[in-house]
Amino acid sequence: MTKNYPHELLEDPQELSDYCGWSEDVYQDFLACQRGTLSFEAFHQKYQQQSTILVVDMTGLTASTMEIGE
Repeated sequence: MTKNYPHELLEDPQELSDYCGWSEDVYQDFLACQRGTLSFEAFHQKYQQQSTILVVDMTGLTASTMEIGE
C-alpha cells in the first residue's frame, strides 16, 4: 500500500484530530490499518453505522407539485 506522495504525510493522530475531521482514536486506527496491525474488517466493524437522512420541505414545494404537477 506504499505510494509515492509528493508531500510528507502527517502521521500524528493528536495533531490530525485538531483539524476536526475525526477523533484521535479514529486516526490511530487509520494508521494501524495502514501499518497492517488492524484489519479493514475490524476497522469497519468498529466504526460502521447506519444513518437515515430526513428531508423536510418547509417551502411547500412537494405538496404543490403533487397537487399541480411539475
